Amino acid sequence: MLFNVTKAANLIMDETKNRYFRAIKLFELHMAIRFADGCPETKNTAEASDNSPSAILVRVPTSNMHDARMFAVLVFLEYVENKISAEKGTASAQTLARDPDWTKLFNKKFIPLGGFRRVRNLPKARDFDADLREAMWRAKQASRLIDFSLRFEPDPKRPKLIGGVTMAKTIVLESKYYNVKCAERKLHDHWKSFEPVAGFLPMIAPNRRLKRTPQVTPLPTMKQTVAEKLLERLDDREALTRFFSEYNANVARLKARGYHLQSLSGQPVADIAFEPLPEEVIDLIDAYRS
Repeated sequence: MLFNVTKAANLIMDETKNRYFRAIKLFELHMAIRFADGCPETKNTAEASDNSPSAILVRVPTSNMHDARMFAVLVFLEYVENKISAEKGTASAQTLARDPDWTKLFNKKFIPLGGFRRVRNLPKARDFDADLREAMWRAKQASRLIDFSLRFEPDPKRPKLIGGVTMAKTIVLESKYYNVKCAERKLHDHWKSFEPVAGFLPMIAPNRRLKRTPQVTPLPTMKQTVAEKLLERLDDREALTRFFSEYNANVARLKARGYHLQSLSGQPVADIAFEPLPEEVIDLIDAYRS
């Protein structure tokens, strides 16, 4: 299935929309980035017909995305039910049916996703977490390419060597600093999966050796209670703005390195000072240039 990153970002930032729906969309966005499975084959498909030509679209395995959505909906149904129980001393079916937040979640999210039939087929939380950990491992490998390209400084005397993805693959595979833990072909496959959302990789799979920590909004695993934490992150407007604006800053820098990426329309561009590459990597660049 296709996930529209641009629509998701706009909904998340729109405070006139339902707060729980926005929090669910925030979770969906993070899952779509982590489970990314490449670019759509074409935007001229029925699947993409409702999307703007400038929208950032990423293909995501349908089962992973539907499971993530249902997990998030169930988390918030339980959250609202617990709130009602704490306030009124009971959360009977009649009480829930009269609550506007619970009924909106139930009728507009839970039922359209398949309702109780879908719940019966959901994977166990630990299995979902295992899939997520595997996806994050792939993201960390691909993120090394982006880290290199963002920090690469072109040599005016060698204008054709711009630090794009081809050069990045060669350097990071040889570099002890980057310590890539997969073969060249696998690294290429991981890159193709995350290509449409590459600008987010420094935030979701950051290089921990950097002095400046990117704007990261880590999510708890499904074993933990997520509702309060998702709402906390949703309500931190400064952090959300920084998250999307750093994406735009990364994309602007990567475009200058030959990457074909889309910026998030309607979002600002952060002012980021990218750290120089370490000497070991610079030596590899010098060897590559020669």
